[in-house]
Amino acid sequence: MAMPLTKEDVQKRLDDLTSFPTTILRLMSLDMDSDDAMAQIVSITETDPALTARLFSIANSAGYAPEVEITNLGQAVARIGGRRVAELIYSIALMRLFEPTNAEERELWTHALATAVTARTLCGVWPSVAVPSEAYLAGLMHDIGRFILLKGVPEELQRGDEFGWFSSTGLLSAERDAIGRDHAELGYELCERIGLPMRIRTVVRYHHHFGRQYFDKVPEAERDLVGLVQISEFCASLLYAKPDPLELEADQLLHLLDRRGEHLFHVQAIATLGELAEQLPRIDREVSALLESMGF
Repeated sequence: MAMPLTKEDVQKRLDDLTSFPTTILRLMSLDMDSDDAMAQIVSITETDPALTARLFSIANSAGYAPEVEITNLGQAVARIGGRRVAELIYSIALMRLFEPTNAEERELWTHALATAVTARTLCGVWPSVAVPSEAYLAGLMHDIGRFILLKGVPEELQRGDEFGWFSSTGLLSAERDAIGRDHAELGYELCERIGLPMRIRTVVRYHHHFGRQYFDKVPEAERDLVGLVQISEFCASLLYAKPDPLELEADQLLHLLDRRGEHLFHVQAIATLGELAEQLPRIDREVSALLESMGF
Protein backbone atom coordinates (compact mmCIF):
# COMPACT_ATOMS: atom_id res chain seq x y z
CA MET A 1 0.00 0.00 0.00
CA ALA A 2 1.40 3.39 -1.03
CA MET A 3 2.32 5.82 1.73
CA PRO A 4 0.23 9.03 1.85
CA LEU A 5 1.77 12.00 0.08
CA THR A 6 3.21 14.83 2.15
CA LYS A 7 3.67 18.44 1.03
CA GLU A 8 7.38 17.71 0.76
CA ASP A 9 6.69 14.71 -1.52
CA VAL A 10 4.55 16.86 -3.80
CA GLN A 11 7.19 19.58 -4.01
CA LYS A 12 9.86 17.01 -4.87
CA ARG A 13 7.68 15.61 -7.67
CA LEU A 14 7.31 19.12 -9.09
CA ASP A 15 11.07 19.64 -8.91
CA ASP A 16 11.73 16.29 -10.62
CA LEU A 17 9.32 17.12 -13.46
CA THR A 18 10.75 20.55 -14.24
CA SER A 19 13.10 19.07 -16.86
CA PHE A 20 10.33 18.55 -19.41
CA PRO A 21 11.03 16.80 -22.74
CA THR A 22 12.62 19.37 -25.07
CA THR A 23 10.86 17.73 -28.02
CA ILE A 24 7.42 18.81 -26.87
CA LEU A 25 8.58 22.32 -25.93
CA ARG A 26 10.16 22.86 -29.37
CA LEU A 27 7.05 21.57 -31.10
CA MET A 28 4.83 23.94 -29.15
CA SER A 29 6.79 26.88 -30.55
CA LEU A 30 6.08 25.85 -34.16
CA ASP A 31 3.61 27.53 -36.46
CA MET A 32 1.79 24.47 -37.78
CA ASP A 33 0.44 26.51 -40.69
CA SER A 34 3.86 27.59 -41.96
CA ASP A 35 5.24 26.26 -45.25
CA ASP A 36 8.13 24.49 -43.53
CA ALA A 37 6.16 23.06 -40.58
CA MET A 38 6.52 19.45 -41.80
CA ALA A 39 10.27 19.83 -42.31
CA GLN A 40 10.66 21.30 -38.82
CA ILE A 41 8.63 18.47 -37.28
CA VAL A 42 10.94 15.95 -38.95
CA SER A 43 14.03 17.87 -37.81
CA ILE A 44 12.84 17.96 -34.19
CA THR A 45 11.61 14.38 -34.10
CA GLU A 46 14.67 12.76 -35.65
CA THR A 47 16.77 13.79 -32.63
CA ASP A 48 14.73 11.35 -30.52
CA PRO A 49 15.28 7.72 -31.67
CA ALA A 50 12.60 6.23 -29.39
CA LEU A 51 10.02 8.72 -30.60
CA THR A 52 11.02 8.15 -34.22
CA ALA A 53 10.56 4.40 -33.80
CA ARG A 54 7.12 4.93 -32.30
CA LEU A 55 6.03 7.13 -35.21
CA PHE A 56 7.26 4.51 -37.70
CA SER A 57 5.18 1.91 -35.86
CA ILE A 58 2.08 4.10 -36.00
CA ALA A 59 2.57 5.08 -39.66
CA ASN A 60 2.90 1.40 -40.60
CA SER A 61 -0.08 0.30 -38.52
CA ALA A 62 -3.32 -1.00 -39.95
CA GLY A 63 -5.00 2.31 -39.18
CA TYR A 64 -2.90 4.09 -41.80
CA ALA A 65 -2.68 1.11 -44.18
CA PRO A 66 0.43 2.04 -46.20
CA GLU A 67 0.86 0.14 -49.48
CA VAL A 68 4.57 -0.35 -48.75
CA GLU A 69 6.44 -0.22 -45.45
CA ILE A 70 7.42 3.31 -44.45
CA THR A 71 11.06 3.57 -43.41
CA ASN A 72 11.66 7.30 -43.90
CA LEU A 73 10.70 9.75 -41.16
CA GLY A 74 9.50 12.34 -43.64
CA GLN A 75 7.18 9.77 -45.18
CA ALA A 76 5.90 8.80 -41.73
CA VAL A 77 5.11 12.41 -40.86
CA ALA A 78 3.43 12.95 -44.22
CA ARG A 79 1.38 9.76 -43.82
CA ILE A 80 0.14 10.68 -40.33
CA GLY A 81 -0.14 14.41 -40.98
CA GLY A 82 1.77 17.25 -39.34
CA ARG A 83 -0.87 18.24 -36.81
CA ARG A 84 -1.61 14.64 -35.80
CA VAL A 85 2.11 13.96 -35.44
CA ALA A 86 2.36 16.92 -33.09
CA GLU A 87 -0.56 15.58 -31.07
CA LEU A 88 1.00 12.13 -30.86
CA ILE A 89 4.32 13.60 -29.79
CA TYR A 90 2.65 15.66 -27.05
CA SER A 91 0.95 12.50 -25.80
CA ILE A 92 3.96 10.19 -26.09
CA ALA A 93 6.25 12.70 -24.36
CA LEU A 94 3.86 13.04 -21.44
CA MET A 95 3.44 9.29 -21.19
CA ARG A 96 7.18 8.95 -20.67
CA LEU A 97 6.80 11.06 -17.55
CA PHE A 98 3.52 9.55 -16.35
CA GLU A 99 3.47 6.00 -17.69
CA PRO A 100 0.33 4.23 -16.44
CA THR A 101 1.00 1.17 -14.28
CA ASN A 102 -2.47 0.34 -12.95
CA ALA A 103 -6.16 0.61 -13.83
CA GLU A 104 -6.65 4.00 -12.12
CA GLU A 105 -3.73 5.54 -13.98
CA ARG A 106 -4.89 4.13 -17.31
CA GLU A 107 -8.36 5.54 -16.62
CA LEU A 108 -6.92 8.98 -15.95
CA TRP A 109 -4.82 8.79 -19.13
CA THR A 110 -7.87 7.72 -21.15
CA HIS A 111 -9.73 10.72 -19.74
CA ALA A 112 -6.92 13.12 -20.70
CA LEU A 113 -6.61 11.76 -24.24
CA ALA A 114 -10.38 11.74 -24.75
CA THR A 115 -10.63 15.34 -23.54
CA ALA A 116 -7.84 16.36 -25.92
CA VAL A 117 -9.47 14.71 -28.94
CA THR A 118 -12.85 16.19 -28.01
CA ALA A 119 -11.39 19.70 -27.65
CA ARG A 120 -9.70 19.46 -31.04
CA THR A 121 -12.87 18.10 -32.67
CA LEU A 122 -15.12 20.78 -31.19
CA CYS A 123 -12.56 23.41 -32.10
CA GLY A 124 -13.14 22.41 -35.72
CA VAL A 125 -16.85 23.13 -35.25
CA TRP A 126 -16.18 26.49 -33.52
CA PRO A 127 -12.85 27.68 -35.00
CA SER A 128 -13.01 31.11 -33.37
CA VAL A 129 -12.26 29.55 -29.96
CA ALA A 130 -8.78 28.14 -30.67
CA VAL A 131 -6.63 26.48 -33.33
CA PRO A 132 -6.78 22.66 -33.27
CA SER A 133 -3.26 22.08 -31.93
CA GLU A 134 -3.86 24.52 -29.05
CA ALA A 135 -7.22 22.96 -28.25
CA TYR A 136 -5.68 19.47 -28.21
CA LEU A 137 -2.80 20.52 -25.95
CA ALA A 138 -5.15 22.35 -23.58
CA GLY A 139 -7.35 19.27 -23.32
CA LEU A 140 -4.37 16.97 -22.83
CA MET A 141 -2.79 19.13 -20.14
CA HIS A 142 -5.90 20.23 -18.22
CA ASP A 143 -5.49 17.55 -15.52
CA ILE A 144 -1.68 17.46 -15.48
CA GLY A 145 -1.81 18.20 -11.76
CA ARG A 146 -3.74 14.99 -11.17
CA PHE A 147 -0.90 13.05 -12.80
CA ILE A 148 1.45 14.52 -10.20
CA LEU A 149 -0.88 13.02 -7.58
CA LEU A 150 -1.30 9.61 -9.21
CA LYS A 151 0.11 7.78 -6.22
CA GLY A 152 -0.24 8.57 -2.56
CA VAL A 153 -3.72 10.12 -2.39
CA PRO A 154 -6.97 8.48 -1.25
CA GLU A 155 -8.49 6.07 -3.77
CA GLU A 156 -11.54 8.24 -4.44
CA LEU A 157 -9.24 11.01 -5.70
CA GLN A 158 -7.57 8.78 -8.29
CA ARG A 159 -10.48 7.93 -10.58
CA GLY A 160 -10.45 9.42 -14.06
CA ASP A 161 -14.19 10.05 -14.21
CA GLU A 162 -14.94 13.35 -12.51
CA PHE A 163 -18.75 13.06 -12.44
CA GLY A 164 -19.80 13.96 -8.94
CA TRP A 165 -16.94 16.47 -8.56
CA PHE A 166 -18.42 19.20 -10.74
CA SER A 167 -18.52 21.96 -8.13
CA SER A 168 -15.39 24.06 -7.94
CA THR A 169 -15.16 23.14 -4.26
CA GLY A 170 -15.63 19.37 -4.59
CA LEU A 171 -12.59 17.53 -5.90
CA LEU A 172 -10.25 20.46 -5.27
CA SER A 173 -11.31 20.76 -1.63
CA ALA A 174 -10.89 17.01 -1.12
CA GLU A 175 -7.34 17.22 -2.52
CA ARG A 176 -6.48 20.18 -0.33
CA ASP A 177 -7.78 18.30 2.69
CA ALA A 178 -5.62 15.28 1.77
CA ILE A 179 -2.32 16.94 0.81
CA GLY A 180 -2.67 20.68 1.30
CA ARG A 181 -2.80 21.60 -2.42
CA ASP A 182 -5.16 20.89 -5.31
CA HIS A 183 -4.38 19.56 -8.78
CA ALA A 184 -5.31 22.80 -10.57
CA GLU A 185 -2.79 24.73 -8.50
CA LEU A 186 -0.11 22.07 -8.92
CA GLY A 187 -0.71 21.78 -12.65
CA TYR A 188 -0.48 25.54 -13.11
CA GLU A 189 2.83 25.65 -11.24
CA LEU A 190 4.28 22.84 -13.36
CA CYS A 191 3.12 24.51 -16.60
CA GLU A 192 4.65 27.79 -15.45
CA ARG A 193 7.96 26.14 -14.60
CA ILE A 194 8.31 24.45 -17.98
CA GLY A 195 7.23 27.51 -19.94
CA LEU A 196 3.91 26.45 -21.43
CA PRO A 197 1.90 29.28 -23.05
CA MET A 198 -0.24 31.40 -20.73
CA ARG A 199 -3.47 30.26 -22.42
CA ILE A 200 -2.68 26.62 -21.62
CA ARG A 201 -1.70 27.50 -18.06
CA THR A 202 -4.96 29.41 -17.61
CA VAL A 203 -6.97 26.35 -18.71
CA VAL A 204 -5.10 24.18 -16.22
CA ARG A 205 -5.66 26.69 -13.40
CA TYR A 206 -9.36 27.42 -14.01
CA HIS A 207 -10.88 24.30 -15.60
CA HIS A 208 -12.85 23.61 -12.38
CA HIS A 209 -14.33 27.10 -12.23
CA PHE A 210 -17.95 26.17 -12.91
CA GLY A 211 -20.89 28.45 -12.23
CA ARG A 212 -20.99 32.14 -13.06
CA GLN A 213 -19.61 33.29 -9.72
CA TYR A 214 -16.47 31.21 -10.34
CA PHE A 215 -16.21 31.39 -14.14
CA ASP A 216 -16.23 35.21 -14.00
CA LYS A 217 -12.85 34.97 -12.26
CA VAL A 218 -11.28 33.43 -15.38
CA PRO A 219 -9.27 35.99 -17.39
CA GLU A 220 -11.62 37.23 -20.09
CA ALA A 221 -9.23 36.54 -22.98
CA GLU A 222 -9.12 32.83 -22.09
CA ARG A 223 -12.75 32.19 -21.15
CA ASP A 224 -13.69 30.63 -24.48
CA LEU A 225 -10.76 28.19 -24.34
CA VAL A 226 -11.44 27.30 -20.70
CA GLY A 227 -15.10 26.79 -21.55
CA LEU A 228 -14.19 24.63 -24.53
CA VAL A 229 -12.05 22.35 -22.35
CA GLN A 230 -14.76 22.16 -19.69
CA ILE A 231 -17.29 21.09 -22.32
CA SER A 232 -14.75 18.65 -23.79
CA GLU A 233 -14.01 17.12 -20.40
CA PHE A 234 -17.73 16.66 -19.82
CA CYS A 235 -18.22 14.96 -23.21
CA ALA A 236 -15.14 12.77 -22.69
CA SER A 237 -16.46 11.58 -19.33
CA LEU A 238 -19.92 11.04 -20.79
CA LEU A 239 -18.57 8.67 -23.44
CA TYR A 240 -17.36 6.29 -20.71
CA ALA A 241 -20.40 6.60 -18.46
CA LYS A 242 -23.59 4.60 -18.19
CA PRO A 243 -25.92 4.64 -20.02
CA ASP A 244 -23.81 4.59 -23.19
CA PRO A 245 -24.78 7.87 -24.92
CA LEU A 246 -24.20 6.37 -28.37
CA GLU A 247 -26.92 3.77 -27.76
CA LEU A 248 -29.58 6.34 -26.87
CA GLU A 249 -32.29 7.77 -29.08
CA ALA A 250 -31.77 11.39 -30.11
CA ASP A 251 -34.26 12.83 -27.62
CA GLN A 252 -32.86 10.66 -24.81
CA LEU A 253 -29.33 11.84 -25.57
CA LEU A 254 -30.37 15.50 -25.52
CA HIS A 255 -32.09 14.93 -22.17
CA LEU A 256 -28.94 13.26 -20.79
CA LEU A 257 -26.73 16.11 -22.02
CA ASP A 258 -29.10 18.66 -20.49
CA ARG A 259 -29.35 16.85 -17.14
CA ARG A 260 -25.69 15.99 -16.64
CA GLY A 261 -24.41 19.19 -18.21
CA GLU A 262 -26.41 21.59 -16.07
CA HIS A 263 -23.15 22.95 -14.56
CA LEU A 264 -21.99 24.08 -18.03
CA PHE A 265 -24.02 27.28 -18.08
CA HIS A 266 -21.76 28.75 -20.79
CA VAL A 267 -22.28 25.94 -23.33
CA GLN A 268 -24.73 28.07 -25.29
CA ALA A 269 -21.97 30.66 -25.89
CA ILE A 270 -19.95 28.05 -27.81
CA ALA A 271 -22.38 25.35 -28.90
CA THR A 272 -25.82 23.87 -28.61
CA LEU A 273 -26.66 20.52 -27.06
CA GLY A 274 -27.73 19.33 -30.50
CA GLU A 275 -24.32 20.17 -31.95
CA LEU A 276 -22.59 18.33 -29.10
CA ALA A 277 -24.79 15.29 -29.69
CA GLU A 278 -23.96 15.28 -33.41
CA GLN A 279 -20.21 15.23 -32.69
CA LEU A 280 -20.19 12.39 -30.15
CA PRO A 281 -19.97 9.47 -32.66
CA ARG A 282 -17.04 11.11 -34.46
CA ILE A 283 -15.32 11.89 -31.17
CA ASP A 284 -15.77 8.28 -30.03
CA ARG A 285 -14.18 6.95 -33.25
CA GLU A 286 -11.22 9.30 -33.04
CA VAL A 287 -10.64 8.62 -29.35
CA SER A 288 -10.68 4.87 -30.01
CA ALA A 289 -8.15 5.26 -32.84
CA LEU A 290 -5.83 7.38 -30.69
CA LEU A 291 -6.01 5.01 -27.73
CA GLU A 292 -5.13 2.11 -30.03
CA SER A 293 -2.18 4.00 -31.50
CA MET A 294 -0.98 4.81 -27.96
CA GLY A 295 -1.16 1.15 -26.96
CA PHE A 296 -4.24 1.32 -24.74
